[in-house]
Amino acid sequence: MNVKPHAKDVYKKFSHVEGNQHIASEYALYTVLRLVDTFKIESVLEVGLGIGSIADTILSYAKANDKSIRYVGTEANEFCLTQLPINLHDNFTDIRVENNLRDVKPNNDFDLIVVDGTDAQIGKVHEYCSDHAIIYIEGHRGSQVNVIREALPNAVECFIASDYKNPDYGPFPATNWAGGGTAIFVNPTAAQRTFVLKEKASTKLKYIKRKLS
Repeated sequence: MNVKPHAKDVYKKFSHVEGNQHIASEYALYTVLRLVDTFKIESVLEVGLGIGSIADTILSYAKANDKSIRYVGTEANEFCLTQLPINLHDNFTDIRVENNLRDVKPNNDFDLIVVDGTDAQIGKVHEYCSDHAIIYIEGHRGSQVNVIREALPNAVECFIASDYKNPDYGPFPATNWAGGGTAIFVNPTAAQRTFVLKEKASTKLKYIKRKLS
């Protein structure tokens, strides 16, 4: 399954549900799937499940490709907690939902940590990482990036930006660029370092394209 069409389909689905004004961008869904697919992710911790767009994207992709992904997510908002089983349907049973990071036992074995919300313990998110984990912070969350980065002296990172604007079938203004996010590789492998270098070069070109458009 190609990750871009899958991200688009899930984004369209969540663009028509209650609470859609807070879903991840289509580009964020695509980026997360790229990370899952490229680095063969087997376990995910999502900080801030919201109404489930990222979780549904990853879990439905895994099922379509006969892959198994262990998924744990945090969420405290009552509205979101009521919407998750509605929006995710069968995928909801594949998620362990905790109130916050304090309730998730640090066991150093999540391959991908997605930060799409706030948590008082975000500075300790490194305690949940596997040896070569990736932390993806959705959107422009500079303060969270800085807090997380402080505890990871060996990490490398890149901002992954879109080069197109929000599609008109979603809840976000079509005049705005379609999002982005920061990927932090906590103890990078050679392949991860190469990915970072390529993304930095790509992002520079994208910003040039933005200025010219």
